[in-house]
Amino acid sequence: MANNELVQHRQTSNRHLLFLLSLSLLPIYTFTRSRWIPRLGLDQIHLVLLQLIFTYFFSQRFSSKSASRSTNALEEDNILVEGEEEVEGKKKKKKIDTSECTTVGIAKSLRELVDRPSDWTNVFPTPGIEILRHRTISSLYAVRTEFEEDHSLTMEQLIRCIRESKQWEWDRMCECGEDLGDGVTWVRLKGFWPIKPKELVMRSCMFRLPGPDNGSRSVEDPSSKPPIRILAASSSTTHPLKKSTLEIKFAGYLIEQLSSSSGLRVTQIVDLSGFGALPTFVIKAIVCKFVPSSLRKLVGLAQRLPPLPPPTSPITEGSGPSWMPPLLMNESKIGGPSVGSKPSTESQRLKLEIDQLKKIINDLQNQKDKNKSPFLVRPAWIDKFNHLSLASVVGTSMAICLSFAIKKRLANRREKVRWM
Repeated sequence: MANNELVQHRQTSNRHLLFLLSLSLLPIYTFTRSRWIPRLGLDQIHLVLLQLIFTYFFSQRFSSKSASRSTNALEEDNILVEGEEEVEGKKKKKKIDTSECTTVGIAKSLRELVDRPSDWTNVFPTPGIEILRHRTISSLYAVRTEFEEDHSLTMEQLIRCIRESKQWEWDRMCECGEDLGDGVTWVRLKGFWPIKPKELVMRSCMFRLPGPDNGSRSVEDPSSKPPIRILAASSSTTHPLKKSTLEIKFAGYLIEQLSSSSGLRVTQIVDLSGFGALPTFVIKAIVCKFVPSSLRKLVGLAQRLPPLPPPTSPITEGSGPSWMPPLLMNESKIGGPSVGSKPSTESQRLKLEIDQLKKIINDLQNQKDKNKSPFLVRPAWIDKFNHLSLASVVGTSMAICLSFAIKKRLANRREKVRWM
């Protein structure tokens, strides 16, 4: 494969050389066919100097971009071919464990933010909703909406709608998207001034958060049910088939039902750090207009979902209904260690996976530096030739101008002598 690329590179270089030669000869041919060449006092030496100037100009204008494109393409091909066999086996072995650790890390990072109410401050007073901004992360916002019990919206409908529907079907900021599998989606965001259209690859997950008493019933009121808190978290990731021009660290929903007789409280986390510095009116339009309208559309889709049939098997104390996501702290359900293991095992395994990924990236970077093709390295004499050619072009230009001025002056003197 490397030999084929070498042959193609040489053929491309030859084609560029012929193209530049023919392109630089065209002005010289035009000059030689014109009738006003003798009037300018130009002879064959001047035409040769002009030929050098045109050759240098067209080579710098057309060959540099094509050479850089071919060089970058060949380097990328070499990296992909050499690193594909080494990385492919590691990806197959660690794909499941890495994705599980990643989803747990995403959910835990977002949970640490939403479980600290003192870190949020109220901004942009808006009727019907509550806009919060993080005190430390100034680009992180939370839009909180409460739905009363008579709103004909249940926790089951909203969870199923988030899980089964596509974000670009109800999000006003999304133009289109694609499901890439394993909880990874690609979304193209709309652009409006001063925000350009962006493309985003996200990994999403959903977990049930434990209560203060780990989901057990209250001793004072045994008939009361514990609060239900569902966290749908998302974060940026990468995918070999899709490009991403936007990165977000925190995004998702916190859906809470504090008691069986109360409605739902939905808090949407919005991270605007990937858009750079935005004016206040743009931020206000996003968190006060676009986000609430998207949530209303999501709620409308959820209300149209038919109810699930009653379960055939009895529901145990810790399992919950079929639509309920797994408990975040119950690591045995998501492929983690057993219940009796130490709490630090999960963090150690996540750190080990990150170190292994860093090692793979460093190996690929070293292979990129070592395995560059020899024909891509420019010899030193080429750089010297470029400097010499530039100096010769400047010198010949000055010589042409000086020669033209002298001949013009001689012609003027001849005219004066003739009239005298």
